[in-house]
Amino acid sequence: MYGAGEVAELLLLVVNDDISNIKVLGVIDDDVNKIGKSIYNYPIIGIESINLIEHDGILISSYTNRDIIYDKLIYYGYDKDKIIMFIEK
Repeated sequence: MYGAGEVAELLLLVVNDDISNIKVLGVIDDDVNKIGKSIYNYPIIGIESINLIEHDGILISSYTNRDIIYDKLIYYGYDKDKIIMFIEK
């Protein structure tokens, strides 16, 4: 998941209810004040850590910054087919 804001908090509440097949490994954020903290026991990490964790894809959990996040992932060479937009345009 990318974006440690209110949308991420809501999504993590749903995932914690064990009604989904989604396994969240962590939440990526660009705010250095959030990195190293956690949301509902999920660690908040920086984008530079995405290649250190084996995962299937990244869900962009931000509405206001979704395009910026998408562009940043592409800039870092992330596979666009593994990017999921929670909120489409």
